[in-house]
Amino acid sequence: MRHFDRDPETNEVLWFAAPPLNTARRPAPRYSLQYLHWLAMKRKKVDEDCMEVDGSEDNVKRARSLVNPTATEMVENLLMDMSE
Repeated sequence: MRHFDRDPETNEVLWFAAPPLNTARRPAPRYSLQYLHWLAMKRKKVDEDCMEVDGSEDNVKRARSLVNPTATEMVENLLMDMSE
């Protein structure tokens, strides 16, 4: 218990309901150039693998182009199907 601050008069352990507001902010992470280069090459490879061979703009496929419908959209579609 010696690691905790104590009240000098009563010798009770000081306890606070919230963390202090005047703490220093942690710096944002800094990635190495080696990691950023690897990440860029990985993304470039994914983009190249997803493109069609003929190169036309209409046939370009992208990874993650499929977006799942939201719960609201699914309920609306279900209600429309049930009303028909």
